[in-house]
Amino acid sequence: VYTWRFQTGIEHQPGPPNSQPSNAITIDCINATCLDSHSSTIMSSLADYTSVQEVSANKATLASLKAEFAAAGHHFVSTDTDSNSTHLVGGVGMLSAKRGRMFELPPLASDFANGVKRGRLLHTALSCGQGRFFSVFTIYGVSGGAGCKSKAAVTSKLIAAISHEMQLRGIKHALIMGDINAN
Repeated sequence: VYTWRFQTGIEHQPGPPNSQPSNAITIDCINATCLDSHSSTIMSSLADYTSVQEVSANKATLASLKAEFAAAGHHFVSTDTDSNSTHLVGGVGMLSAKRGRMFELPPLASDFANGVKRGRLLHTALSCGQGRFFSVFTIYGVSGGAGCKSKAAVTSKLIAAISHEMQLRGIKHALIMGDINAN
């Protein structure tokens, strides 16, 4: 299997090269499992933006991490963790390597707002230069969807909420990044 993964290009994906064209935009997509444990790795990324799933941090830790990112010149926006869970799970975010190049868009659709409240969805606008931005939706689906129809249905509703939000905003093209958790 390992050899097949290399032959198909699934492995090894080294990420962006150390030197990239000046007009390129790079975006990492990372399931952090616990952002507090991986913040320095994420900050050392060469990417312009980093989409983060499973932040799994309480409010005090999240505030501390945001301050740490800001002190390093980065900008980080995120949701809280999933309030429907009995432990710290979920939470999605986006890190910009530079301040002033990204902003969070407040939800218009009620189903999307519910996904944000549960720490499963986030909509950000990322700068691609010259006053132009593009939309990125970060998703963290419910684990175990491949083996449980009710969990898969929750993730399907999250995807439908993204579509609804795009319709209300008149967005025809966007990036959807994250961890669907369809196993």
